[in-house]
Amino acid sequence: MQLSVFSKIVLKKISIFPLFLLFLIPPCLSGQTVQAEIRDNEIILKVTGYPSNDLLSSLKEGFRARAKYTIRIYRYRTGLFRIIGDILISEEQIFYEGMWDDFTHTYLLLQGEDRQFYQDPWEFLSEFLTLEGHPLPLLPEKEGEYYLLCRVEVENLLLRPPLTLLQGIMSNYVSQWVKLPVTKNGRNSQ
Repeated sequence: MQLSVFSKIVLKKISIFPLFLLFLIPPCLSGQTVQAEIRDNEIILKVTGYPSNDLLSSLKEGFRARAKYTIRIYRYRTGLFRIIGDILISEEQIFYEGMWDDFTHTYLLLQGEDRQFYQDPWEFLSEFLTLEGHPLPLLPEKEGEYYLLCRVEVENLLLRPPLTLLQGIMSNYVSQWVKLPVTKNGRNSQ
């Protein structure tokens, strides 16, 4: 059966389209893991196995990097309503921004208004890829079982507008959601 020229062009475009979509989806962490725990009403998140040399070299070239820690607390639904999903109680995002200061030859870690300087690159990476001592949000007085979902996103090259249009094809690292059960006293229930 002979296809028209128009049909051949359409078939080629359709077969290439799914490959194009792969570039728009940020890759999940490959080989990297997120360790999460709750200790004394504080949340601890740590990224392990991250390609640190890529991050350090992009900082030395003058780029900024950002780590976004997302923390969500859910309450399990019971009965017939669990079909529509669990109830989101709270969501919080914590941002760390890292950069290399060429004048002082130190790494700078920013979180909100806090600034910390590091001479040692490994100490900087340890702090940049770890969220420690963040208070666990208060749970409501309602009875039920709660759980915590945590995720870490790391951008090696933090772009400024109008270059943010390219952010979809840059190498960002997004972890899987890590689920931790929570009890009323703020500890893991495992």
